[in-house]
Amino acid sequence: MHSILSAGHLTDNEISASGVDPYAMRLREVQEGPASLSGTQPDSPVKETFAHDRRFATTQEVLERLARIENALKTLVERQTIKDFYSTDEMAKILGKAEFTVREWCRRKRINAQKRHSGRGKFYAWVISHEELQRIQREGLLPEN
Repeated sequence: MHSILSAGHLTDNEISASGVDPYAMRLREVQEGPASLSGTQPDSPVKETFAHDRRFATTQEVLERLARIENALKTLVERQTIKDFYSTDEMAKILGKAEFTVREWCRRKRINAQKRHSGRGKFYAWVISHEELQRIQREGLLPEN
């Protein structure tokens, strides 16, 4: 097998026919550098392009993974942030329900909620305390009247 590697200028077809995995050779070349395969030409533009493409792909993969991790962390922080009162929208996200459903629970007294100024003039909005959120998660909804 060493004689095949030292031949230097074999094509993929010739390497495949000889029983050596060309992808394993290229992976080794990328990991250890072009000179790692004895008899290869380190300045070969094809090999440099492949190594550059592989590094670029790896960089892209790392950046994509980093973006997913950052999004997951943001979601966890939003979930774990303890507030005194939650809006119906925030409560819906925490409980995995639609905002309409949470508003209906408030209106029907299935959860203990209060009406507070919403910042939209004379209109009020439902707010739910953190203690009520914990009670809902622990015990569930109040019975219907």
